[in-house]
Amino acid sequence: MSPSCRHAVAGVLLVFLAGCSSPATPVVVSGVVTLDGEPLSGGRVTFLGPGNNVAANEIGSDGRYTLAAATPGPVRVVVTGPVVPSLPGRDRLVPELQPPDRGQHLARSEPLPRPKVPPRYADPDLTPLSYTIGHGQQTWDIALESDAPPKGIPRVPDGPPLGLEPGQVVPDVEGPDLDGQVFKLSDYRGRVVLVYFWGQWCSLCRDEHPHLRALVERHRGQPFALLGVNCDGDREVVRRAVRDQSLPWRSWWDGDLAGQVAQTWEVKGWPAFYLLDGRGVVRVKNLRGAELDQAVEDLLRPAADPPP
Repeated sequence: MSPSCRHAVAGVLLVFLAGCSSPATPVVVSGVVTLDGEPLSGGRVTFLGPGNNVAANEIGSDGRYTLAAATPGPVRVVVTGPVVPSLPGRDRLVPELQPPDRGQHLARSEPLPRPKVPPRYADPDLTPLSYTIGHGQQTWDIALESDAPPKGIPRVPDGPPLGLEPGQVVPDVEGPDLDGQVFKLSDYRGRVVLVYFWGQWCSLCRDEHPHLRALVERHRGQPFALLGVNCDGDREVVRRAVRDQSLPWRSWWDGDLAGQVAQTWEVKGWPAFYLLDGRGVVRVKNLRGAELDQAVEDLLRPAADPPP
């Protein structure tokens, strides 16, 4: 090979090697995570790529995220929400007292720790989110949707709060009890019904339980029912409490302090009591002790002792 040919080949080889050694364009993925159309404030985005490659980063307060080490190819996306207490909203409650014998846990005006990302988005096997990542910089916005409420439990109506007060007919409640069996408030029409919003976490609620057990026993066989709306975050915890403490009332499981029933009834403090007549009309609310006993007796008396 002539010197000139050797020089030409060497030059081509150097150009080829230089091209091979130049760094590849980095893969940078960014975007906005939303839940029901609103930016998700906090949490974490994880891309699960080919060959078990994982890229993850935090979600900012404006819903934005950036991943600088994603692997090109198909990925499954897992989104976890902000860290919240096991009983959502519990550490936002401030023990306060209303007038004597009206003690309640009251929630201040601070928002409850919302939103909660539905569990399916945090499970690699269930997540519906998947993308195909290319090379270079790219934008992938991630849109999440809340779970539908349990069947029969009413959504919070649009417009002004319902704000149940004496004289109003209550909305029907239909939903699962602590064992997952669906039942309805309207099934109890014709009876005096005490609806009790409670949680096992609430010490003032637990203080009420001996009195409520006695109330149920005293009116056994009469047209009276005590029904609970439970706001504990862990259904197994409250199931165990019902069993261990022999609590004799059936409860809907509302999930947490901002559950659908609690919001629809505009409950602001726990425990809360609504005493209904046989037509489902609120007669009194948040009475306790001897005053509650007397109100129940007054509503039951016409049924027990009809006029001649």
